[in-house]
Formats: sequence, structure tokens, C-alpha cells
Amino acid sequence: MSINVDFSEFDFGALTTFLTIDAVASIVGLAKAYRDIDPIPDESIVIKINKDLRGSTGSQLLSCLLQSGTKVLNAIYYLHARDDEHLKKVFKIVEVSESTPEQQIHAIKCLVGGLVIFISRGQLPATQGNNANTPLPKFITNIMNLKYHNESNLRNALMDFDPKHVSLKKIFDSPDNFRGWDQVLQNRYALGVAGHKPLKAIEALHKYLDVDKKGNTGYELLEALYNAAINGKNGFYPTLHPSIQTFSTKYSQFYRNILRLIFDFMVGNEDTKHERMMSLPMFKPDLFVKNELLKHNLNITGWTAEGMIKDLGHPIKFGDAKSDASKRSGLKFGQSTKSSTSKVVEVEEEEEEVIPPSEKASTSAPKPKTTEKKYSGDFTQNV
Repeated sequence: MSINVDFSEFDFGALTTFLTIDAVASIVGLAKAYRDIDPIPDESIVIKINKDLRGSTGSQLLSCLLQSGTKVLNAIYYLHARDDEHLKKVFKIVEVSESTPEQQIHAIKCLVGGLVIFISRGQLPATQGNNANTPLPKFITNIMNLKYHNESNLRNALMDFDPKHVSLKKIFDSPDNFRGWDQVLQNRYALGVAGHKPLKAIEALHKYLDVDKKGNTGYELLEALYNAAINGKNGFYPTLHPSIQTFSTKYSQFYRNILRLIFDFMVGNEDTKHERMMSLPMFKPDLFVKNELLKHNLNITGWTAEGMIKDLGHPIKFGDAKSDASKRSGLKFGQSTKSSTSKVVEVEEEEEEVIPPSEKASTSAPKPKTTEKKYSGDFTQNV
């Protein structure tokens, strides 16, 4: 027996569905609002203060905070943001019972360590998660005597918030930012600025270039970069620093392409050329040079020597280091309000100590005994 059935009534399309709604613009538009950074939670940045300290100037207030154990970038951003009704909500004021000049000295060392990482590695410590366990340079652990194991430890000593909220791009706006440093730091900065390894490589290997290949685009590029390296002695090109990224965006895979060019335009067989490159200390830990260089497909389409030098711009030279005469040993900072112990803490230059290699590093900063409680008073009036 046959029956007459209208199967169109069973079509899933007749059921409740959003398939007829075009929401692509809303989905894409909202997704574009995403940024690789989370907002700073309210009361997540701790500001420690000993109520017995007072400061009438910005430098004195900063000193009070640092001597009380406030992390250095917490303190700096508090000073800049405390009058902003929206931003000041992220800070939590905590009263502590003790403060010491040693904590201020340690905080300044941590700040310098963070800048060393920024200049030499391109970003503040542990800005990217995959760098969290990266060991710190020996300069920081041995010379500066900061007993931290890795970038994550140093980051936690610097701040209570994501370093992505800190922009240091304007550090390159003025050459004055790169003069007047302690000689030890000046020398360390000059040793290596992030993004400059290709220039250092061509400077070291230029003598091995095959002069018979002059006139070739690749050779002219290397010759131009060699001249840039010489002109940039005792300095660096801001456009090459990873925090700027204008150069690396235009010249895709600049690092890999230039190293491949150096390899291709040197005289000698493959083994000899590879040995030359691996003999340079900068390449010993470089897995690209060690294992992948010969596999890299060179692509310099559209690159010209003239255009590259123009895009590099002018180098910033490291200026004169700080002289003994410029030491601020008489600068007065936070003063105790207790009459019985009233004294002015003076900033003095401390000597660097070298940690013996056998000494086991600790991940914690020196901390005095304190009794902490959330401070309910008017902090800005107190200091």
C-alpha cells in the first residue's frame, strides 16, 4: 500500500535557525577589537609605604616608595597615574613598618637589569611567555649581583603587571637617553643591541667576501651594510631594534636573508664558510646558523643597497659615560618623621660585586621584616 508524503515538511531548513542571518560583519568587527593584552585588574599593583617617611617632591616620594619595598615600575607608574581617576583604581596602598636604603638600591638595580634586557633582547623581561625561563645575562647575575635565575624572576621583581603595558619606544627619540650612564653599563650596552647581529656578522666576515662578485645585488647589499656597521660604531640603528619593527616589516626575514647572503658571497667551500661563521661567538648558540642556514631559501626581491641604507636611517651613538664629578652623593631623599630617628637618606654609588660562579642563585629579593596591612589613610597627603 503506497502513501502520499510531502517530505519538504521534514526539511531542517524550516526549523528555527540563524542560517539566514548575515552576522559576518559583527563577528569580524568585534574580533578585531582584540589586542594581545589584558586590562590591569583593580587593586592589583601593590604600593608599599612606611607612614613615617615623607616626601615633598617627586624624587623624594619615589625614594619613599622604593625604600618601603615598592617594586620599581609599580612606583614609577603610580607617580604618573595617581591623579587619573580611571587609572588609580589599579593601585593598592599597603602600609609597612620598615623601610631601608638597601631596598631602594636593589630596586634601581632591577630597573637597570630590565633595561639591559630591553636593549639587548628587544623587550622587557618575560614579555613573551616563551621567554619566561630564559636565563639572564651574566652581566646581570654576576656583575650587577642580581640573584635571579631567569627573565620571569626579574619581571616579578620589577612589577606586578604585564610588561606589555609598558611602552619604551620613545627611548630612541633622543640621543641624550644613551649618554651619561655608568661606564660599566655604557660598555655593556655597546656590546650588543637587539637586531644588530647581521651588521656585526658582515663587519667580522667582510674580508672573506669574493670581490669577483662585485656588481651583484647581493654583494652590493652586503657592502652597504658593512659601511653602515662601520658608521654605527659605538652606537646602534633604532630601526633595527625589535621594539620598532619598521625595518623588519619592510625587509622580511632580514636576519636569515643577510646571513645566507654572507655565506653565499664568501670565498671557500661550504665547510670552510660554515666554520668561519660558527667560529664567531655570536653564532655558537644560534641553531639557525648551525643547522638551517643552508636550507634557507634566499629572497631579496625588491631589495636595493640605496633603499636599505635610507631605511636604516642614522645611528644613535652612545655618548660620554657618567664621570665621577656627576655622582649625586648629596641628593636628599625621603626623611623619617620620627623625631628620635630623624635622618636623611643620601644616595651613594655602590660598588659592584661579582658573584662567584659556585654561589647558588636565589630567586628572591632581600626583604626586611615588615608588618603589612592595607593603608586606609590619605597616602598623597602623607607623602
